[in-house]
Amino acid sequence: PFLVGLATSLVFYKQNLLEQSKLVFTSKPPGISAESLNPYDAKLLELINQRLIETLSNTTDKAKLKALKTYKYGFPSHENLSFRRSYVSSINYERRIPNWVMECIEKEDVTQNPQVTRTAGCHQNDQVMKNDTFILEDNIIPQDMAMNGSDWCLLERFCQHLVSEIDQVYPKLWIVSGPLFQKKEIKKNNFQIVHDVIGVHNNNNVKHNKNDIAVPTYFFKVLLTKNEKTGHFETASFIMPNHPIAEALPLSAYQCEVTDIEKYTGLQFFTKVANNDQLHKMDVQQLFEQLHLSNEDKNRIQGWRTLGQLQVAKTLESLEAAWQEDQQMGFDESWLQDMHFKKYKETQRILIVQYQKWLDSLKSQMKENSN
Repeated sequence: PFLVGLATSLVFYKQNLLEQSKLVFTSKPPGISAESLNPYDAKLLELINQRLIETLSNTTDKAKLKALKTYKYGFPSHENLSFRRSYVSSINYERRIPNWVMECIEKEDVTQNPQVTRTAGCHQNDQVMKNDTFILEDNIIPQDMAMNGSDWCLLERFCQHLVSEIDQVYPKLWIVSGPLFQKKEIKKNNFQIVHDVIGVHNNNNVKHNKNDIAVPTYFFKVLLTKNEKTGHFETASFIMPNHPIAEALPLSAYQCEVTDIEKYTGLQFFTKVANNDQLHKMDVQQLFEQLHLSNEDKNRIQGWRTLGQLQVAKTLESLEAAWQEDQQMGFDESWLQDMHFKKYKETQRILIVQYQKWLDSLKSQMKENSN
């Protein structure tokens, strides 16, 4: 897996970037007035002023008001909170990844500003807000490349689509993204949670292999928005596996009940929605059909999907078919071509070894039968 930002950031990270130190909370920065705020927001404001991280200590009231807006319907939990300009997260220092990342996006957030560099899906308008999505432990997490570039990217585009293209029906969208560690049955009635760990540490300029960054088995994303036409709150929730996704599926294939995610994670989502009986399920399938991807996005998603097909091929025949499709994509970036070629050769070697073992076993069995 490679490292990506849950706050809709699509950056590739190298493992030597895992050397950043843990977060340091600083003294109370200049605050905004708590007047006219309800008790919940006033309490959050006090928390922001007390525990704002160093990079936000001299920021403007606008950034703190953004945190208040994100908090409007409640955080999923309240441990190890980290406040950034573009999102709020809860950090798991044991796993060295966030428990969740929460953001509130509007049309202005997804409007591309030509002066903003680096790629981050829903933070296109402000350079500092975009830079915040590249902070380790706050927002960065190991994710399979093919999955990130295909269906996870599609889900992020869907979120942007809601606030930018549907005639102000959904002017604001609250998004919570995070990791899942699903149990699996090792043997009958014996379940365990098994996941990979990665990481390289640099201590006194000497690199040490210390695999302590948890790689989730799944990812979740929970959405909340208010339909301005009906006045109803609408929600949608998704669980996506953290492995190559070779088959093109609609987003509705990944939908689940928000209670499922709460059960798996112990989190509680949007507890401050005034009246729970106003919560309605978002019609994801209908909204997804209205999503118009650019040719660049279509090619990007298909390119990463073919990488997934190269990874999961079970036979040399299916591998060659995936490679032929891959070659027809015509990638412009040489590094992407190299990545696909390396994955093709890697899978090819694995399948050849498997075939040779099967052939040796067959020959041995035929020899025993002849005797």
